[in-house]
Amino acid sequence: MPIWDQYVHLLVLALDGLADVFHSAGVAIIAFTIIVKTLMLPLTVKSIRSSKAMQDLQPKIKELQKKHGSDRQRISQETMALYQQYQVNPMAGCLP
Repeated sequence: MPIWDQYVHLLVLALDGLADVFHSAGVAIIAFTIIVKTLMLPLTVKSIRSSKAMQDLQPKIKELQKKHGSDRQRISQETMALYQQYQVNPMAGCLP
């Protein structure tokens, strides 16, 4: 059984179970959506905070780019040092 089929089967089981509990497919879909959003909330909050931190660092990164001109390696090193100094993970904004 391909992975996609397993994923769909799991979703169908969850929705069927919720439909049995609420006696309504519509309410089951709404409940499922609320459950998924609630489970994803910590990741969403972390992603938003990381994006905000990256926005706050943009002026400093632009200063580094002006200061070091076309020296890409130096800009990269200084940018990574800036991320470490402010404890920012540039990849954390990629979370869902």
